[in-house]
Formats: sequence, structure tokens, C-alpha cells
Amino acid sequence: MERRLAAILIADVVGYSRLSQIEEEGTRARFQADQSDVFEPAIERHHGRLVKTMGDGLLVEFQSVVDALRCAVEAQQRKATHNTVALPEHRLEFRIGINLGDIIVEGEDIQGDGVRVPDVNKILLIDVGLTGTVHASSGCAPADVPPPAPRLRTGQREYGHTCYSHCSISDARLCPNNAR
Repeated sequence: MERRLAAILIADVVGYSRLSQIEEEGTRARFQADQSDVFEPAIERHHGRLVKTMGDGLLVEFQSVVDALRCAVEAQQRKATHNTVALPEHRLEFRIGINLGDIIVEGEDIQGDGVRVPDVNKILLIDVGLTGTVHASSGCAPADVPPPAPRLRTGQREYGHTCYSHCSISDARLCPNNAR
């Protein structure tokens, strides 16, 4: 059984079920367009491998966390640009999480703790605000607690028992949350 350490990028569409109920074929076509026009070029440029798609989600493997971060930042910036010209009901917004962990390789597929939807305590979420500024957040919370959209430039916010640190970054490697 082959095992290795990998940076895993998981992306999914916020509100995909709701969007599909409104316009299923159009939502699917927009997802496929984003996959081929936004994600696949960024994945290739940053030396990643698209392992598979799962409905509205993408599972991508990288050998480097920095490459995974650069890919996420590029994809979110491109999506922010695309969304500024799209009708509000046609906008797809992606949540992107990155986890570093041990994986098991099974042919072209990957399994294991590093691949499971990561615990929010171990994940770095990449988001782009309305201005196109990239935000990264990391936090400590049960995996079933959805993280808030990081919109603060710097600082900390508390949500019940969930605490998230946020930073605004121009280069993802400079985010102090990466040192956690």
C-alpha cells in the first residue's frame, strides 16, 4: 500500500443544491465551465493533479502546500473577476479548503485522513472578498460547524464556541495563520 504526504485542496460550490433547484442544467453548465476555465488551468500551472470531481466538488492533490495555496488564491481571484460581470443568480462561489496530511494511493484515487473533508482545526480556507482581496482563515471548531466568510482585514472574531483568526494577504505564504 503506497502512502505519502500531500497537500489536498477541496473545493465546492456554496449553495449548489439551492442553485440547482432553481436552474439545474444552467448551474451544472456553469460548474463545468468553471472547472475547465478556472480550476484546471490553475491546477496545471501550480503542479497539481485533479483527482476527481464529486458533484459540485473538486479533489486536487499537490506535492507542495505553497502550490496548493497559490492555486486556491488564483482560482478565487479569477472567480471574483468572473462574478463581477455575471448576473447574481448565475454566480457560483467556491469554498476552498487546503489540508496537509498522509494519504493512501489506490491507482489514480487517493484515500485516508489527509483526504477526508478536513477538520476545520487543520484547514486553511481561502476566500476572496467583494473587492478581490484574498483572505485566509484558519480556526478551531467541530467539522460540522461551517466557517464564517472571512471578511475582516485583520483581527479575530468569535462565533459561539468557534474562534477564527483572519488575515488579508497579497501572497498566501505571508499569512501568519500558516504558522499555526
